[in-house]
Amino acid sequence: MLKKAIFTRYATSSLGIFFTVLSIFFVTFYLDVNEFAVWGIANSLIYFLTQIGQLTYVQYVEKYFPNLEHNEMFSKLIKFIKTVIFFLPVWFLILICLNYFNYFEKYKIENIEILFLLISLSIFIESTNEIVSKYILSIEKTTKYDQIDFTFNKLFKLIIFLILLVNNFSIYHLLFTNLIIKCLYVLTVIFQNGQNFKSIISEFVKTKVFKDNFLSLSYSSSAFLIKTLHVSFLNIVFLMFTPFVSSNEVATYSLCIFIVNNLRPVSSSISALLIPRISRNIQLKNKDTKLLNFVTNLSAMVGSLFVLASMVLFFLRDLYTLYFDDYLDNFYFLIVLSIYASTINSLYAPKFFHIKFSNEEGKILILTLINYFCLLTLNAYFEGSLNIILIYIIFELVNFLIVQVLYYLRKYEGNKIINSPPYIFATISTTLIYFEIYLNIPLLILILLLTLLKEIVDISKDYKNYMDIN
Repeated sequence: MLKKAIFTRYATSSLGIFFTVLSIFFVTFYLDVNEFAVWGIANSLIYFLTQIGQLTYVQYVEKYFPNLEHNEMFSKLIKFIKTVIFFLPVWFLILICLNYFNYFEKYKIENIEILFLLISLSIFIESTNEIVSKYILSIEKTTKYDQIDFTFNKLFKLIIFLILLVNNFSIYHLLFTNLIIKCLYVLTVIFQNGQNFKSIISEFVKTKVFKDNFLSLSYSSSAFLIKTLHVSFLNIVFLMFTPFVSSNEVATYSLCIFIVNNLRPVSSSISALLIPRISRNIQLKNKDTKLLNFVTNLSAMVGSLFVLASMVLFFLRDLYTLYFDDYLDNFYFLIVLSIYASTINSLYAPKFFHIKFSNEEGKILILTLINYFCLLTLNAYFEGSLNIILIYIIFELVNFLIVQVLYYLRKYEGNKIINSPPYIFATISTTLIYFEIYLNIPLLILILLLTLLKEIVDISKDYKNYMDIN
């Protein structure tokens, strides 16, 4: 079952990355630099505020849903979605306040109220989508819904985006299209898992959002803050960065952040699939160090494949350089760095979930807050002159160390930090390329490819010993 889920997740994610890359290419090709800058800021605002808009529910679903009966799960899901709706006006007011302080002034946006409405609705539907995705994990139907998600949110969206862009439609139409497609996907999940249409509507109308809501708030709020800090850091740094730089720089880093935001969940997808198992193991007091070590190395191998792809793109940059003339001169180096940055989370995600579910979320929260605000203060002090992708990499590496130290203190036998030669070489290669120390790209690609092939052979021999996949 898990083997099929992992295969489906990676197959749909890999194809999804391809279609996402095509979407990014068409958006950058058909929109001018200023339009793309607005598109990037809108998506960063959606991404950041979505984390807040989940209202601790994602964390509750992750930990507690795998141990509930389906009827209770679905009833709570409907209540959570209804509560999220109540916060729609809050996001619109936040955007109005930003506009009052002239945050959007230099972009000369027409009909900005329509943009704010689309962003607010997108925050609601993305928050709902996040909650629903964890519900899907809990009911262990990821195989089915990964395929539906790919069809709706990757393939179908690309086709509609291309039609709109070719016909000179604005970013408003792109945002609206994305909103409708995500809404259709969420409704598909809800109506396929409820008893019938009438009972779902009845449940939605009757459920009381002020009764038995925000349960296990101590855990959920801490876990919620940790998740918000993790996923918002890069977007907050970017939003702080934009007032000090040109539209070209905003557009360049918008693309980098779009890459990180889209690749990071893919690189950590195995860890996400194991959330129900980790939760049940914690409740049964089962130690799963070997499993977590294996998943870490498997994720590192996938991250190495991403870096390998980035090196190939860098080597072939002359084929598409014409389309990115308006971007920064170091654009191609930043792309390599961004793809690497998106893989770091996968290295600590398995042990992070284990520690978090073991009631040590408070320790993670305190250390993450220190990491977050120290680097945020550093970025504010230099007023946008620092490379925000490098700052994000430092943030993620410190998070990695936090998780490793906390897991080490639990004194589990067989604990390993990371044992992945391909990822270690991928890290070295990324450093050599970004700082222009060594640019013999074909040789770097060849060495990384050979180490990857050896790692694939080793993992294929050992995976059954660790994961008990049938």
